[in-house]
This record gives sequence, structure tokens and C-alpha cells, in this order.
Amino acid sequence: VHRSMQRLHLNLPPFHKVCLDTFIDVPKIRDAAAEDIVWRREHNEIRRRDHNGMTPLHILAMNPYATPEAIVVCLQADLPAIFVEDNRGCNVIHYLERHNVEGLVASIEELSMQRNNVPASLVDDGTEEADGAAIGH
Repeated sequence: VHRSMQRLHLNLPPFHKVCLDTFIDVPKIRDAAAEDIVWRREHNEIRRRDHNGMTPLHILAMNPYATPEAIVVCLQADLPAIFVEDNRGCNVIHYLERHNVEGLVASIEELSMQRNNVPASLVDDGTEEADGAAIGH
């Protein structure tokens, strides 16, 4: 492994490192959350950004080995985090579309079930359904 990649990995926040694991699953996500009091108490770790502006959910979305269930567990911790953009202007949905289609489907299902819990200001694109709920993409 190239030394710059080793340094990059060493400098990542702890939860980001967990999300890079090729064997990531729900128990590993929960174990990491249990070890991180800030994440467990306030879920702020799910929004913590690395040097590229990526959150752990961005990293998980780019991990083709991440199970859909692991992605949904992170998503449930902070639904609006799926819309946070990194330094390239990409949100989690962009990365799921490219790297983890099963995770994308599971995330869309979760967002559909929880849509009333996501602030409209984060997803409003000017399109309204008949019942007045905003639809985002």
C-alpha cells in the first residue's frame, strides 16, 4: 500500500474508518456507535466530515461491500445526512447510485417510510405532492 494512502487512512476520523471496512455490517456499525459516545448520544459523528467533506455515510455509500442494512442503520441515525454534499457537490444518493445500488434501493425505501421526519427545507425542490409533502431527489 502506498504511504500516502496509509497516511490518509490514519488521518480519517474513527467512524469513517469503520465505514471503509470490506466486511462492514450492522453489528460493526452498532459496535462502533457504542464505542463513540458523541455518535450514540447526539449522532453528530454521522455528519463529521473528512478532508474531502465526506461524512461516514458518504464513505459507506462508496463501499460496494456495505450491506443495505448497514447503510439504513446509519441513515436512521440522521435521515437528513443523506442530502449533505461533500466538497465535490455529491450527496450520499449520488454515491449509492454509482457504487451500491442495493443500498440505494434500501435507502429510498427508508426515506419513503420516514419522509415526514425529514425537514422539507432539506429536500424541497419546488415539487409538491397532493398532500403538501415536498419531494426531493
